[in-house]
Amino acid sequence: MTPDELVGRKGSRTVSVVIPAFDGEVAVAAVVDSVAPLVGALVDEIVIADPGPRAERGDVLWRALGTTAGDLVVFLDGDVVEPDPADVSRLLGPLLTSPGMQLVKGYHRDPTGGGRVTELLVRPLIASLCPELGAIIAPIGGDLAGTRDLLRSIPFAPGHGVDIGILLDTVAEHGIDAVGQADLGIRELRSRPLAELGPVARQIVVTLLERLGIEDSQAPLTQFLPEDDGYRCVQTFPVAPRAEEYACRESHSVRT
Repeated sequence: MTPDELVGRKGSRTVSVVIPAFDGEVAVAAVVDSVAPLVGALVDEIVIADPGPRAERGDVLWRALGTTAGDLVVFLDGDVVEPDPADVSRLLGPLLTSPGMQLVKGYHRDPTGGGRVTELLVRPLIASLCPELGAIIAPIGGDLAGTRDLLRSIPFAPGHGVDIGILLDTVAEHGIDAVGQADLGIRELRSRPLAELGPVARQIVVTLLERLGIEDSQAPLTQFLPEDDGYRCVQTFPVAPRAEEYACRESHSVRT
């Protein structure tokens, strides 16, 4: 549906769009520009979440949610090379047109061949441990929309486990039929070096296991990174020592 058609379905509900600026102001500016024309009609507010030094994804999303006022909240990836202005409409569509819908996960096709963590780690784990999620195309994708009631009723996992945690908690509370999907077309993301994906994957594993009631060792991830003519051993803990489960309903964040 077009933005104008969705405005009619929106009624008295309000919409907040959150854009985390993990890759800096320059990267997120294009995403903001793509959403700006919708403000005053389909979108009521845009919140740019500045992560600050050493901030983790789960922490940033939780704090940003605490600053919003919308009945529906859209989280957009801030590292899209050429964002599509239609992404917000696509994510909101199922929430505005399908009764009982609580969460919408966006998916896309990356011409550069992204999605390495999803294909090599998350899908095999889902097939083994929670096959009911097998039809979700982007289980850890950063583009999503949800009702405020849902997002404030579930804990946000720390680090990069937040996205799989939101999905698992939604299914546990409302069933798989409460989760919709939105095709965001072809888009290119700024990809991470392979060495940076290990800690991301470790955090996802921690959250997935914990949500399924499986004890995690909490042991650090050990990586051997090429250096000169040998290797450098690096240990990364699942989450930073100061990180915790973030209960959104207890947020006292200031608007960013």
